[in-house]
Amino acid sequence: TTSKGGEIGVKGILLSGSFSYSAAAFDVRRDNEAVSNPNNPGGSNPLLPSLAPGGSTQSRGIGIDVSGRLTRNLSLIGNMGWLDARTVQNLAAPTTVGQRVSNSGPARKGSVAATYAFSDGWRKGLRVGLTYYQSTENIRIYGTATSTTVYLPANSYWGGMMAYSWKIRGNKTLSLHLAATDLFSQQILTENAVWPTGIQWKLGT
Repeated sequence: TTSKGGEIGVKGILLSGSFSYSAAAFDVRRDNEAVSNPNNPGGSNPLLPSLAPGGSTQSRGIGIDVSGRLTRNLSLIGNMGWLDARTVQNLAAPTTVGQRVSNSGPARKGSVAATYAFSDGWRKGLRVGLTYYQSTENIRIYGTATSTTVYLPANSYWGGMMAYSWKIRGNKTLSLHLAATDLFSQQILTENAVWPTGIQWKLGT
């Protein structure tokens, strides 16, 4: 597989340095990707390779990230991404030319996260946060004559976290971190999941 393309981006600060931002756009083409060998449909002939070069895809996208502090204790992080990945050539399946590449990701996704850090009294060292995720529909597998197309539906869900840090020796700090995805157990099917799992908890240090 060979790739060629380019990327351009900008970054800067806002509100007298309270926030920073970055934005980038890219355009990448991949050629000589492996596809089903048209001379060996379904890999039925063990003497011939089941895959052969003959595919090309083109991906174009934009990504924007913004982060900073609204107050001394409250910080925000937001990002948004747009992706258009399409088949340019497929010798084994010419009808897929122009279609979105399966399992390449949603055309649009983003998230916004807010974290509050307590700084006074017995709560000093405690941080709590919420994150909102949103994405559009994603095609996971294209259908064939004997199967249907599998879609990852558009979804939105919440995540949460709680962390506590305290000093143990000198300048050393120990942190305990508890995070949850799909906070309200909406049974969301995400990009990394095979089936909807509902709320998941992770504890770390």
